[in-house]
Amino acid sequence: MTHSMVSYPVEVASTLCGDLTEADLPPSYNRRWSPIMKARVVAAIECGLLSAQDAGERYNLGQEELLSWQRGLLHSGLEGLTHAGQVRVYKSVYQGEHAPA
Repeated sequence: MTHSMVSYPVEVASTLCGDLTEADLPPSYNRRWSPIMKARVVAAIECGLLSAQDAGERYNLGQEELLSWQRGLLHSGLEGLTHAGQVRVYKSVYQGEHAPA
C-alpha cells in the first residue's frame, strides 16, 4: 500500500476502505505499535475488514484500548495515536479541557 498517512482525522477509514486489505494490517504477533499501524487497525474496523472483537483477539487488545485509538484518531489524527497525543485526548475528553491547536 502506498498511501501516506500523514495527518488523517477519522477520514482515514473512508479514504482507505477501497484499498485496505488484510495484507496492509500489522502482523498478529505485533507488540510495538506505531501511529500508522494503529490507524490501519482502526481503519480496518471502520471499513468492516475486521470487527472490533476480531481485532481485539487478533492483537490481544482490550476494547478500551481500541476505543482510545478511535478517539485519538478522530480527535487529532495520527498525533492522537502517539503517547503525548493520547494524553491530550484523555484530558480533552475526560477532563473537559481543550486540546492545543
